[in-house]
Amino acid sequence: MLYIINGVILYSPKLKELSLVQEEQNSLVLSNQASRLLMELIKNAGNDLTRDYLLKHTWEDFGLTPSNNNLYSAVSELRKAISSLGITEKFIITIPKVGFKFNCSIDFLPTVTNATKKESEEIKKTSFKDNKLVNLFFAFCMTAFVILYYSIVELKEIEIKKSTPSLVEVFEKCHIYSLDNPLLHIRDKILHNILERANFKEECKTKGYNIYYSDLKSIDDYVFIGACLRSPNNKNTKCFNIRYD
Repeated sequence: MLYIINGVILYSPKLKELSLVQEEQNSLVLSNQASRLLMELIKNAGNDLTRDYLLKHTWEDFGLTPSNNNLYSAVSELRKAISSLGITEKFIITIPKVGFKFNCSIDFLPTVTNATKKESEEIKKTSFKDNKLVNLFFAFCMTAFVILYYSIVELKEIEIKKSTPSLVEVFEKCHIYSLDNPLLHIRDKILHNILERANFKEECKTKGYNIYYSDLKSIDDYVFIGACLRSPNNKNTKCFNIRYD
């Protein structure tokens, strides 16, 4: 099932993706907690929702420990995601001493068949069966990231040195790497941002990811996290990225 928010934003719960209705090729992938929260807001659009209600249905019902910090972090992620799509209207309204309200209309695609077909087409577009194509895609993404990073830093007259990913930690089934000089980071900070803030702690128990981390101090203090599912022959597949302020 696909949802259309206020007639302009398309949301796929299965893919955890947000995009503009007319620009589905440019999508944003939400974290697990933000995706669960958005579904609760969609199901209760127009209603005042208490913090206790959201904590129970977004975390506690999934066997996770609820906390106000997680709730505020997920709300912040949703607001930034909507804003990054060019939407200036405030959909998520804070109700003082109560909770939040999703102030928008919700529509569905005309038929389930069309929605399923559309999701299937999107999966086919982003699925690479040939390992050589997967490696080429990953190499292209990493090269593009380095070029972008270098270009912005050069404009700010900051000297940059080449670096290669350094293994920071093996957590459950995930391998965590730093794209920066390891001396620039504190290990606990990296693990906190990846496992807690980006919510990989639960994901890594069942899925093997190669996770790449960088603090982009030269680009207005952004935190970049890139993640790729690791295939049985240790190849990167289905890559995506997350950026925090």
